[in-house]
Amino acid sequence: MINKIKKRISCDAFIEKHRISQKAFTRKRVFTFQILFSILINILKSCLSTELDNFFKFLSNSTYLVSEATDGAFSKARKKLKETAFVELFQIITSDFYNHFDYKRWHGHRLIACDGTKLNLPRNAATTKAFGKSSNQQQGFYVQAQVSTLYDVLNEFIIDAHIDHIKAGEHTQLGKHLPFLQPTDILLADRGYP
Repeated sequence: MINKIKKRISCDAFIEKHRISQKAFTRKRVFTFQILFSILINILKSCLSTELDNFFKFLSNSTYLVSEATDGAFSKARKKLKETAFVELFQIITSDFYNHFDYKRWHGHRLIACDGTKLNLPRNAATTKAFGKSSNQQQGFYVQAQVSTLYDVLNEFIIDAHIDHIKAGEHTQLGKHLPFLQPTDILLADRGYP
């Protein structure tokens, strides 16, 4: 699976499809598409500068620090990458899991849970436009998104996830999940869904 991911993020068609513009990732930079993507799919545990230093130390197999790998350069490179790259890779991994591994079932069925939650987002013009405002008497307005996930309970595996405008209802989001369900699945949902 790791080799498949490496091959996919190195594929010209994948890069072309998931970059913001034709010029993105064409010049020789520290943050190539592959390096940027590899950093982003790792779980970051420390501050960004420490994570970048550790990543490039690992790549060079030394204690040498890559000075061009600054937080600012990373942020600038990250803006050139579409979120669709992560969605496509996630779908490939999920499909491979169910097609190539002997996964847990309950009486022959996958047990799939669905639920939604609200996610607090940074308050700025872009997030407000994309996700909408919520308000309360103490804080004025704040920005929230509606999030929904399908989760394979027995295999502890997320099958699908969506982040939408705060006014998107759980029923609408469940409709987006339906293509990822199989006819023999047992869907577990709270009493708000029926």
